[in-house]
Amino acid sequence: MSRLMFQTAIRHPSPYRAATVCRFFALVLFLFAVGRPLNAEDEKAPHSPEQLRFSAEDVGVQRPIGIPQDVLAALREDKTVQNVLKSENITGASLPAEWFSASQVHLGDAVQKDIVVVGQPPISGGNVAIFWVFRLTVSGYELVLNVSSHDLIIRRTRWNGYKEIEAIGATGLTVSSVLYRFDGNQYRAHKQESSQVP
Repeated sequence: MSRLMFQTAIRHPSPYRAATVCRFFALVLFLFAVGRPLNAEDEKAPHSPEQLRFSAEDVGVQRPIGIPQDVLAALREDKTVQNVLKSENITGASLPAEWFSASQVHLGDAVQKDIVVVGQPPISGGNVAIFWVFRLTVSGYELVLNVSSHDLIIRRTRWNGYKEIEAIGATGLTVSSVLYRFDGNQYRAHKQESSQVP
């Protein structure tokens, strides 16, 4: 397209082009709103070297690590994983490592090495991923949260000494978010919000 034709298209957009532009800006505003932290402290906090946001849109994680054996053992017991194993005619002992991607995080202090595991196809797919969050204890890794959503965000704000976690999902034109807080043993849903996409 020549420069003159481009300028003409901008000055005199067709109804279809105008609708497309409107939808594009609505999508940009939606993504901006979803991506903003719920807490002001998150905006003021310095950049973290660890990955704090995980998405179903991503292929794997930013800083992958090997999955410990006790975490793999817990994943083998997951009902969704067992159903996929059955449909693929695979035994639990042969659980494919490529079905998962794991990243190290710090839910408690800077020394404690916790893990977020993100399900990969065929475990997860589309705009929903399955997330497992494990905390390190004296007896090994312990599952503290299992949730299916589009995004999983580890907040910098804390409750009972552990960072809060937010799960964001979208169904049709509705965006929902659930804030989880650590109760001393597990992460429990604390607050849920939903809004309509413009």
